[in-house]
Amino acid sequence: LPKDGLCKYTAKPSGTLCGKAGDCASQCYGGSCQKVGVVTGYVGTGANSTINGPVGKGAIAGPIGIAPNPAGGFWVASYDGNRIRAVAADGTLSGYVGSGTYGYGEGQGDQVRFRNPWGLAADKDGTLYVADMNNHRIRKVVKGVVSTLAGGLSGFADGTKTLAKFKSPRAIALGPKGQLFVADSGNRVIRRIDPKTGKAELFAGTVGASKWVDGPKEKASFYDPTGLDVGADGTVYVADRSWNAIRKIRPDGMVLTVAGYGSSNVHVNGVGRFSSGFYYPEGLMVLPDNTLLIADRYNHLVRRVWPDGTTTTVVGFDVPAGKNVGAYGHNDGQGGDAKLNGPIAFARDPKTGVVYVSDYSNRRVRRIQLDVEQCSALSGISKANSAKSCKAIKPLAKYFAPSAYWVDPDGAGGVDAVRTQCEMSTAGGGWTRIHNGVSEATIAALNGKESRMMLKCTDAGPEYILSPKTAE
Repeated sequence: LPKDGLCKYTAKPSGTLCGKAGDCASQCYGGSCQKVGVVTGYVGTGANSTINGPVGKGAIAGPIGIAPNPAGGFWVASYDGNRIRAVAADGTLSGYVGSGTYGYGEGQGDQVRFRNPWGLAADKDGTLYVADMNNHRIRKVVKGVVSTLAGGLSGFADGTKTLAKFKSPRAIALGPKGQLFVADSGNRVIRRIDPKTGKAELFAGTVGASKWVDGPKEKASFYDPTGLDVGADGTVYVADRSWNAIRKIRPDGMVLTVAGYGSSNVHVNGVGRFSSGFYYPEGLMVLPDNTLLIADRYNHLVRRVWPDGTTTTVVGFDVPAGKNVGAYGHNDGQGGDAKLNGPIAFARDPKTGVVYVSDYSNRRVRRIQLDVEQCSALSGISKANSAKSCKAIKPLAKYFAPSAYWVDPDGAGGVDAVRTQCEMSTAGGGWTRIHNGVSEATIAALNGKESRMMLKCTDAGPEYILSPKTAE
């Protein structure tokens, strides 16, 4: 716990980039650097069009699935334009396959027709796989020639090639052994396809079961699987969209929930399945360090889930936990200065590590440089408040799920503002308990404009970090 004394201003302001180690450290409470992303525009002008051209002129209608092209650049599925577009390494946008006419057709170039292509996956040889959602097919593109790998009629059936049936397949991903995994969203299951034979089979979930059940993959169920990727060890990760949860299917066949707990219209960072919240997590991607990038569509954020279960925000305008962010836009910038509008899917350049995200409602593909360190919003002490007393606050008698509270830092009394969903009781009295839903304005009126201390409830006990937050 912090000791009595005066805080000395040594930390950089919140939001500035970290420099050498220790620049973000507070002598009182140990501020820290957090890893965020820097977003820059790349492909698309915002126009609902299929114009080819260089960066700043090429336009794309409804970008969703993205897959890197081994020759350089990437492919992107134009969901609204019913085409697969090609993006060169310099950002020049051109057509690849598809006439733009809504329908079904195979062959080359403009002979090809799609009905809302969604997910893309590409192998090392440049073979491209397309989840053709409303044709209920998985298509295969080899050197510009399109054919059906599996599927045809809407429904559910295991089988080879067109004997197999899918219902609105969305995300697809290749596993380490070359097998293709499909989020068969309309059937609420995960399918597996052998790309060599076109044989499709049920991999995990219960067909048609609209519920959320963890357990052996034969008995588990998904509510609305839309995003999917596969780790190097064969673990399949699934964005269970309408249940606002991130699931995984381990190599031993167990289905588990990694993060999220079903509630919608929330944005909560935390540790574990019941302490982080999403609002329609549409897509995800496994990074080389085994962290997950999450396209939190209706929060307009890119989130990250770490191996220990911690969820953080990488880019997008952040607001207090428990509220729908809703702050969409197309600003470039780092961390919370950047704005998105309905991110859905990712691809990563294996050479540079740069991540591309389909910013669907902005009709753009944006570029994200990961692991840029900036001072955490919970580090850095304003000079105006640097002389506040660091008197310790009495520890909690009980603490529950990891969460956060704003409390009076100098022990002068007043009201403690509950910021998220952790309930607490206090030892020794002297604290006023306030339930969820108290507004910032109410706290400002009760407490003036004093700075706040963050109290984080953890399984090991309370942690205290002085914050630069000032109620206004």
